Amino acid sequence: MKKQKVGMIPLLDETQAAQLLGLSMRTLQAHRAKGVGCTYVKLERLIRYRVEDIVAYVSKIGVATKPIKNSRAIGGG
Repeated sequence: MKKQKVGMIPLLDETQAAQLLGLSMRTLQAHRAKGVGCTYVKLERLIRYRVEDIVAYVSKIGVATKPIKNSRAIGGG
């Protein structure tokens, strides 16, 4: 995955960011138009994503689950 750099900050283009997030580029664009989703950087007409912003976004939207209290719940006998 080729990264573009501004100073020392690696930036991904829309295609790369969508691939990393497991989304289509159109979905990523729709999220941006609605003002939801991952933080992005706009450099004149270019849209770029910082890897650390993608990681933070994925961490933020994660769903916490509760641990299973006894093994019988999954057929453990």
